[in-house]
Amino acid sequence: MTNTSFTQVPLSVDEPIALRKHLQKVVEQIDIIEGNRAGDPYVKDSDLPAVNLSALDTSVTTLSDAVAKIQASLDDITDDIDAIQAITDVTRYTIEYRNLNLSVFYDFNGTAWSTFQGKGQMGTVGSNYVSPPIPLNPLTIYQIYVESARTNGGGITQSVMIEDTGVDLKVFYRTGDTFALALSNGWTQV
Repeated sequence: MTNTSFTQVPLSVDEPIALRKHLQKVVEQIDIIEGNRAGDPYVKDSDLPAVNLSALDTSVTTLSDAVAKIQASLDDITDDIDAIQAITDVTRYTIEYRNLNLSVFYDFNGTAWSTFQGKGQMGTVGSNYVSPPIPLNPLTIYQIYVESARTNGGGITQSVMIEDTGVDLKVFYRTGDTFALALSNGWTQV
């Protein structure tokens, strides 16, 4: 980009007409810079709006309060999502049978049974089970279906269906206000 000028200084300042034209252009440009002509491309300090700082502080406070409310709402939503997930987990396990082929479930009076909720299934030879509702043949493979639930009062109800390779099916249940009470009440055959 080449340098351009709005006017050229006359070669001779002795010529009044040339000097006058030059000075008029200089004054015109100064007027534009000062904002004294229409079509002002420049902004003067006097044209700047007055800023009300207290109103700005109030706006910032209002926005901060709104952000805090939004954050609180997000926290509530996160809590709701967690609660829904917990309900979904419990509901899912009342519909689906979980694989309980873990040795902790082979003991019918073990602590794993005290916290288990939902449905489950396990299968192994009778000799692997500890304290089942009835004596089991140590060499027979048994499929056992379990349902366990908590009552509204904090009690427990559990039922088991014991199947010996499709030949025989027996159903048992136990209940109690606590797991310890359910253990002492023992299994009842249906």
